[in-house]
Amino acid sequence: MANDHCMAKTYCKLYGTHKCHEFCDPYVILKAIYSQTNLPKRYQYDRPITPSKRDEEAFDVLHKWKLDVVDHVDNGDNLYIWSEGTGNGKTTWAGKIANYFIRKMMFKGEIEDLVVYLSVSKFLEDYRDNYSTRDDDFAKLREKALNAKILILDDIGAEKSSEWVHNRLYDIINYREGEMRTIIYTSNLSIEEVAQKLDKRIISRLKNSTQVQLVGPDRREMNKDV
Repeated sequence: MANDHCMAKTYCKLYGTHKCHEFCDPYVILKAIYSQTNLPKRYQYDRPITPSKRDEEAFDVLHKWKLDVVDHVDNGDNLYIWSEGTGNGKTTWAGKIANYFIRKMMFKGEIEDLVVYLSVSKFLEDYRDNYSTRDDDFAKLREKALNAKILILDDIGAEKSSEWVHNRLYDIINYREGEMRTIIYTSNLSIEEVAQKLDKRIISRLKNSTQVQLVGPDRREMNKDV
C-alpha cells in the first residue's frame, strides 16, 4: 500500500508500488533528517507554487538558486527573499530550496546537520527564556543553528529590536559567515529597511546575499498553494 504521508512521494520511483511502505529505507531516513530540521510540517515537502505574472523573473532566480543549491552551500552563499506583502511564497521558497538540498545530500549518503529552520522572533523569545537556565533541547537547537549547512532565518526584522537581540543575532550570523555556512533569510522588509532596526554589523553581512523580491498577491487569501 502506498505511503500517503511520505515526503518523497512526488519524486520517489517506488511510490505507488508494492515497495512503498512506512519501513522503506529512504522514508525512514527522511523522517530522521526532518526531525532534526525544526521545519514546520507545512514546509517538509516540495509544495507546488505558480508565480503571478509579476513574480515570474523572481521565481526563475529562485528556481535556479534551488537547482544550484549544493554549489551555493559549498561556496557559503546566502539568499535574502523579501516582500512588502505576506503570503506570496517567501517561506515556501525557503522550504523548497531546503527540501531539494536534503534530497540531494541524502542520496549522497550525507544526513547530518543539513538544514535548520528558525522563526527569528520565536527563537529569540525562547533564547531569552533559556538565557539564565540551561535547557538541553534549546541548547541543541542553537548548536544546530550554528553548524547546519543551511540555516533558514524566517521573518527577520519582525523581532523586537534591542541591544540584546542584536548581539544574539550577530553571534549566529557572524559565526556562520566566518565558517562560510549558508543562510536563507526571509523578511517583509528590504535590507535597507531592516538596517533601521538592526545594527551595522548584521546589515553588512545581510548585504552579502542574493536579494530576491516577491511582489505577487497574498496566496492565503486567494486559497491557493502557499
